Amino acid sequence: MAPSRIAKVNSFLKVEISQIIERDFRDRRSGLITVTRVDTSADMGQAKVWISVLASQIPPHKILQSLRKKAGMIHREVWHKMSAKKVPLIDFRLDENAAYVEKIEEILKELK
Repeated sequence: MAPSRIAKVNSFLKVEISQIIERDFRDRRSGLITVTRVDTSADMGQAKVWISVLASQIPPHKILQSLRKKAGMIHREVWHKMSAKKVPLIDFRLDENAAYVEKIEEILKELK
């Protein structure tokens, strides 16, 4: 599949999954859940969906577990909106970069 097609699929999945998460995971304790990037395989078999969790009272790995349990439901919702023969299976991953940046910013504030 052409790289531009994969890029379009990645962009579409990022927007749609973000909207589903925003709508279905409204618990204030979960903080801000953001889809940071999507990497779809060339055969459209799998999409790695990277999420970051900020300002959460719930540990990020628990939120990740919850999202993984709901991956099938999220896949079905995306399938109904996507005009493609094959919709990749969703594999949620935790993006640690945002948490790392937040920690660095806290340290820098303390140093001032």
